[in-house]
Amino acid sequence: MQKQKVNIIFFSFIIITIFLLNSCASILNKKTQYIVVETEIPSAKAEFKDSIYTLPALIKVERSKENLPIKLITDTSNIDFLVKSSLSNQYKFLNYFFMYGYLIDLASPKRFSYGRVINLDTSLSNKYIIPDFAQNYKTKKGQIFLSFSVPTINNFYVNQENKTHVSSTGILGLSSGIDYYRSESNFITFDINYLTDFPINIEVGHISINSVYTSIYSNKTIKKITIGAGLSYSYNMLIQYCIDTTYSEGNDYTYEYIGDNQAFGFIFSSDYKFGRYFSIGIKYRSDFFRVQPKTEFKYGHVISFNLSWKMRIKE
Repeated sequence: MQKQKVNIIFFSFIIITIFLLNSCASILNKKTQYIVVETEIPSAKAEFKDSIYTLPALIKVERSKENLPIKLITDTSNIDFLVKSSLSNQYKFLNYFFMYGYLIDLASPKRFSYGRVINLDTSLSNKYIIPDFAQNYKTKKGQIFLSFSVPTINNFYVNQENKTHVSSTGILGLSSGIDYYRSESNFITFDINYLTDFPINIEVGHISINSVYTSIYSNKTIKKITIGAGLSYSYNMLIQYCIDTTYSEGNDYTYEYIGDNQAFGFIFSSDYKFGRYFSIGIKYRSDFFRVQPKTEFKYGHVISFNLSWKMRIKE
């Protein structure tokens, strides 16, 4: 039956996703990592494992649960620093979606990180450095990033023409966009999104909502948090599941088209960045002015939770 086929597709998607993400630190992290070591003292050097580096320097280190000893060498003194070994963002955050990934990565040194930029600051009283992962990924004016996002949960609310409303919550979707940086902490996003309320179980009478929309919005980044606001244009389609009595082997599930609409609206977003590439966040899109099937002010919204990844394509 169609219902069984849908469930098989859904659970196949879940199994494949679990296979790809269940041990994120082991998959995404290498046994070694590069760190940038710097200091405010000119002409200083650093000693690490019997090697001397002129600062600033790019140093390759092995991931480990042990803290990382580095000696700062200046014209007047030698100062010992200890860099704390911390759990990587890949281990802390990405495994959250499939909890047993924490157990899989528990025996792997890949779950640890020393950050990317280590500042040997002589003003520190105890010379013990705790990596600040947020400070390592600074942006600048003119940079362009390509982003991809997977909406993990979507909540829809749609007003219909007969003065009733439909609300539905489900999963799955895909988003892709371009970020252009106007300054170090301000950028403009243009993206295209597809959202669905794909349910685990399809019941007779269930009204499903699919939405495709494009949006442009301005963003402000403060440390690890980004807040954005802008405009959107959306196409929303409603279908209802029912029983097909013409099925040769008995009743089968099918669906019928109910209606669609196109609307302008506002979009608001908030993201929390972890690591160099990933962020988690929430988007709120409010439709307020419909242009199809007729021009009118009518409210609707989508609230989606997202896991995002982006890469720089222009320096």
